[in-house]
Amino acid sequence: MVDLLSPVVILLVVLVVVLRRTSAGVAAVALLAGVMIDQLLAQSVLDLVPEQQPPMDIYVSVVVHLILTFAAMAVALSVVKATRQSLVIPLLTSLLLGFLVVFFGLQILEPIPAITSEANNSGLLTFLAPYENLIIAASAGLAVLAMIVDHKKVPKKDNK
Repeated sequence: MVDLLSPVVILLVVLVVVLRRTSAGVAAVALLAGVMIDQLLAQSVLDLVPEQQPPMDIYVSVVVHLILTFAAMAVALSVVKATRQSLVIPLLTSLLLGFLVVFFGLQILEPIPAITSEANNSGLLTFLAPYENLIIAASAGLAVLAMIVDHKKVPKKDNK
């Protein structure tokens, strides 16, 4: 099931980036920053939340992690527009952004019992798990390249 939903989510992210002419590079950096914010602040935020019943505490934890991880990316996708957008680099970056959304989303949703079995049976995640650090490093590099390409000033031509 995860292998079927992954391409749909990736395609939706690509459509949002292309149709809204947003900067996929800024969104990818915002997603990676959201992952770091989640790692730094999640436990502190969860300590502030009152104790829940045993089945509800899993869902509260998942919601806190989802908000901390994806809020910055959602803001970047809705606010930051690319001043000029080429075809290849933003498309590759938006594909990678969609993959990162699926990858980090499944890691966050994994404590939910119904999703755990589906995620463990996923061939995509099983295949790519050993390359997690390489994928994150490549996505950061591609995001910086996409930001440079999307936000480069176009020289004005003087007609004299």
